[in-house]
Amino acid sequence: MESGELLIGYNLLGSYVHARIARGAPLAMVLLEDYTLVITRTVLIPKTAAHPGEAAHFVDYLLSIRGQSVLAREGGILPIRKDLPRPALDFALDSSASGPMRPIRLGPGLLVYLDRWKRRNFIEDWKSALGESSASPLPQQDEGGQGELRAR
Repeated sequence: MESGELLIGYNLLGSYVHARIARGAPLAMVLLEDYTLVITRTVLIPKTAAHPGEAAHFVDYLLSIRGQSVLAREGGILPIRKDLPRPALDFALDSSASGPMRPIRLGPGLLVYLDRWKRRNFIEDWKSALGESSASPLPQQDEGGQGELRAR
């Protein structure tokens, strides 16, 4: 979009768009009036973590005033803390700018496109919609069944 090759983008990550705009890109963001889907940034500590104490300290840092300030300043991620100032480009809290924000819930549905066949089909459909050729080779299992990919 910055180069002018594409005129419109849909379902773009707001923090990325904001970062581009902040660096002077000739872009604008329009939010839908009925609702806007938002991605929640999530952090987990697996039960099998090698250093769960250190991981917990890192999560504490991410949620601290300093951590939230760094995430907002460097990552364009809106702070979840109410005791921090909101960025100038904070569209999410201005109800006159858009409809309600709806978080995308974590769940198995988010894993669908990790399946290589579904992902490949999605990408081929996308390229077809853009008028690009989609002559990508079909992935297949290696003879040992170890999940290696190779072209047919």
